[in-house]
Order: sequence, then C-alpha cells, then structure tokens
Amino acid sequence: MKSSTFTGILLTFVMLLLVAVAAFFFLFARQRELVNQTSALTAVSDTLRQDLAETGLALTAAEGTREATGAALATAQANEMTLAGELVKSDEETAVLQSNNETLTNQLADATAGLAELQIENETLKAQFPFIKIVKPEANDVLPPDEPVDVLVVVYDPAGITAVNLTLDGQPTTDLDGQDEPVFVHQQSWRPTGTGEHTISVMAINTAGKAAEPQEITFQLINIDALNAQIRQDIETAVIDLSGLSPLAPIEPTLLTREQLGVRLDADFAEVASPEAVRRDVLTLSAFDFVAADYDLSGALVDLYSQGVLGFYDAETAEFVVVSDDEVLGFNEQLTHAHEFVHALQDQNYDLERLNDVNLDSDAAVAFRALVEGHASLIEGLYLASSDIPPEAVADIVQEAQAGSQQLSDFPAFLVNDISFPYTAGFDFVLALYQQGGLAAIDDAWNNLPQSTEQILHPEQYLAGDTPQIVALPPLTTTLGAGWEQLDEDTFGEFYLRQYLSQQLDANSVELAASGWDGDRYAVYWNESDDALVMVLRLAWDSDQDKAEFAAIFPQYPAYLFAATDETRLSGLQCVAGAADVICLGQVGSDSLVVRAPDSETAVRIFEQFREV
Repeated sequence: MKSSTFTGILLTFVMLLLVAVAAFFFLFARQRELVNQTSALTAVSDTLRQDLAETGLALTAAEGTREATGAALATAQANEMTLAGELVKSDEETAVLQSNNETLTNQLADATAGLAELQIENETLKAQFPFIKIVKPEANDVLPPDEPVDVLVVVYDPAGITAVNLTLDGQPTTDLDGQDEPVFVHQQSWRPTGTGEHTISVMAINTAGKAAEPQEITFQLINIDALNAQIRQDIETAVIDLSGLSPLAPIEPTLLTREQLGVRLDADFAEVASPEAVRRDVLTLSAFDFVAADYDLSGALVDLYSQGVLGFYDAETAEFVVVSDDEVLGFNEQLTHAHEFVHALQDQNYDLERLNDVNLDSDAAVAFRALVEGHASLIEGLYLASSDIPPEAVADIVQEAQAGSQQLSDFPAFLVNDISFPYTAGFDFVLALYQQGGLAAIDDAWNNLPQSTEQILHPEQYLAGDTPQIVALPPLTTTLGAGWEQLDEDTFGEFYLRQYLSQQLDANSVELAASGWDGDRYAVYWNESDDALVMVLRLAWDSDQDKAEFAAIFPQYPAYLFAATDETRLSGLQCVAGAADVICLGQVGSDSLVVRAPDSETAVRIFEQFREV
C-alpha cells in the first residue's frame, strides 16, 4: 500500500527522526554518566553509614534527656491552660479594633499601590530614553569577510539628543553631534580587520545630560564556503569510519532553502502523480477507513513534506540535498548531512535503485525502506554520540523537533504512521542487528533484504529466516459485474494490518489479533456509477490459534466503526452492516477472509468465489 508517490526519494523528517537519534545519543551519554556516578555513590554510601552510626550514639544520649524534659513540659502545660483562658478574653477585645484597623489599612494600601504604579510607569518611561537601536548589522549576523559592513544606528529621545558615541571593535570614533534633535540617524560603511568576532557599541546623551545604557552587538566575519566545506569534510570522514562504507565516486551535496524545497516538491509531485493516480490511491485508502474518499492527499503530502523535510536523497538521480535557511551549517543541518551522506554511501555500495523495483510488493518495499532509513539513522546516532555537539544543543534540537511535530496533528494518523515507520521501526530493527553482530550484521541484511514489515517489527523472525506465505486472490470483476474496475491489488503486511485495526480497537486487542500474521493479499474494486467500493483481504496465519484469535477479535472492528450491535451470519460469513456498506469475516481453509461490500448479497457472492477456488 503505497501512500506516497515519491518511491525512490528518501526524505528525512525533523519531527520523525531527531527524537529517536537523540534518544540514542542520550542513552550513550547516560551510560557514561552512570559509570561516574557509581563510584561517587559508593563514597557517599560509606559516609552515610558512618553518619548513621554516630547518629545512633547521639540518639541514645537524647533518650535520657527526653524523660527529664517531659516532666518539665507537664508543669508548663498546666500554666499554659490558665494563661489561655485570659488570652481568649483579650483576643475578643482586640478583634474589634483589628477589624476597624484592617479596613483603614486596605484603603491606604490601595491608594499607595495606585501611586506606586504611577511612579513606576513614570520612571520606566524616563528610563527608556535615550532609546538606542543598532539596526545593521543584526546581533550574531554571519557576514562575508571581503565586503564592507553597513552600520546603521538610530537614537531617539523626546528631550533631544546632544551627543552619540559610536565604538567599533573597542575603538571610539569621533563623537557625533545630535544637534538637540529628538531623532538621530547615523549610517556608515566599515571594513573590520580580520575574520572572526567583531563588536559595535553605541552610547548617547540627551539635552538633560542623561546618558543611555550602552547598546552592544557582536557579529561574525567568516568565509562561509570554506567553513561549510570543512564541516562537511569532518562529518563525512566520521560517517565513513562509523559505517565502514567507502565512497566509490564523488558525492556533492546541494543546499536548498525551505522555500526552494517547496517549489521543488510541487514540481516533482506534479510530474510523478497524475490526478487520476492520486484519486485511485485515495479511494483505496478509504476502503480501509484510513482517509475519507474526498481527502486531498496531494495537498497533504506536499504540505507535510514542505514543512517537515530536512533533506533528501534521490536514488534515481543520486541527488543529495540538505535544507537550510542559514548560511552556516548548524547542528540540525550537520545531522541531516550525516544522514543523507549515509544514503549516498548506501546507494554506491548497495544500489538504492532497488527501491523502484516493480516486482517488490508493497510490504517488502516498506521493509526495504525501513532497512535504508534505520541504517542511516543508526549511523547518524553513532555520529552524534561521537561528535563534539554539546548535549544542551542536542536537547534544543529535540525540543524544536517535538514542537515541530505538533503540525502532524493536522494530518490523518495513518499518513503520519506510514511516513514515520521506516525511521522508528527501521531504527529499532537495525539497532537490534547492530547489537547482535555489529556492522557485519547490517551488511548481511543488505545482502539478504527483509521481506516483510513483520520481520522489521520482529527482528528475531528475520534472524530466524521466517518469510511470509504467498497468498493469492481470484479476479472478481466477473463476479461483481458490469461497471466494476480493480483499483489496486497488493500485500497489506503486518504493519498496515495493525494500523487498520488500531483505528477501532485498543492496543491489546490489536496485538493479539495481528501478532500471528504470516502473509496476505488485498484487492480494492470501484464502481464509479454507483459510487461503491469493494475490499477483500485474505490473511494467512502462523497457527490455527492465531487464526482463531483474529476471528474472535475482528468483528469488534465493524461493530465499533458502524456503532452497530447486530451481527448477521450468511453462508459462513459473519457480517456487521453500516449505513452504506457491510463488513464481513469468513474462513477460507486455514486463512481468514475480510470482505467489505455495498451489501450482504455482494459479500456472499465474493465469498462463494473464494470457496470455489
């Protein structure tokens, strides 16, 4: 089930990838921290034991003192009761006076607070002047070293400006005459000496002799191209060492701004996805309740990719792109470069064009992509753990990624999970291989590709060589009659089965119903004139018990979907009807058969076709 038309393009999403990779980084950092903490805690434990022994001795001595203190306390309590009676009478008289006093105090407090607020506002207003703004350059700007710096300063004070002092790199310039005007503007061109950090400071005095707090900004003069080239070289050297893969040809990255990326994706989508093809995809997805039949899939994918993509690698053109609106590659862009560079190495060493193999069923293609993304994510995590990127910077990246991920709530859960699966489950799959056999185990996986999302979700089944059964479907166009056409036929897979069931069932039920998956085949048919869909899904299982568990749980799905309580049994089918269609479950040999049709009669005809095969 291919919900994305960008089959051969590996898109890196900030909100889907960085959290997993950073978690990997923090795991390594935490392990190192725990080693250091263990020795420190041992020393603290010894100290506490000593303190506990000393406290025990002191406690014994205190017990004797407590008995004597108890007797004295009893005498004091008797005297206290006498005094308490006299105090009650005095309190009653005082309460009246306090009530009157509180009223006057509250009135005075209100007046005082109002006066204080006015004074604060007045002082705040006065303190704002003279107001100074260094307009150009902006703080923390990164500028080329071979061009003059345009300096623009604005000063304002309603009382008038007498003098302005401009200091460049600690060297005062000639004092500037404000001419007692309320607004002073100064602009000049400056050529700082050398690269690195430079400083601009401004101070002003008004006609009343008040001096403003000096305003200061710093900026950088850097040869950006040379700096970025060095950053890339350091990343690529580290990634080659961590992955064990060597480039077989030059790899040249391209930088795009986010705006340029949006234009590029619009053009690419229009080229590879015709409106008719997208319409068929939407109808197929709607047969499984993933999206509504009128959902704007094209717009959703372009919006999601344009907002969330950090970079991509195109297996067809070997194009390596990093998205950045900054001139210098920041930590985000550095991690993206590491990730995309792994894809380029994968392509040269393992041939990523296999992603476009038309002979791959959908489930196998998703599993392949999970290996690709999981491998790149693991190497990125190893790079992050070994780099000098500070932990606080990683925390900032993760926080930014999590904030950015809030946009995902605007998209169907299926679409989000479909895009995230290769990153999240793929990362877990490759990490399991790496923990068992290191880089050699990952290399073996490239030579023995995972065949299903079941193997990705359960690495132990991949390692055991558990491949899915081949399941076939009979053609149904003749059975359905005139006006029906097949929209899609493919393998669903355990991942999509879980996504389907989770729309109506709780996590425990989904786990019990889907965990015995051993193969499947689905088909979706469409009748345009009747605006009707038919879906069939044939499922093979590891055991009869797995089939029985699915049979016991699945009828809850249409019951919850249609808010229906009645079931109908027709010719071996267990059906639940909704307002516009019916969903049925039957058994075909050792397999389960799910049928969705406009009515029960059509569902029975379909089921009879399977029983005759």
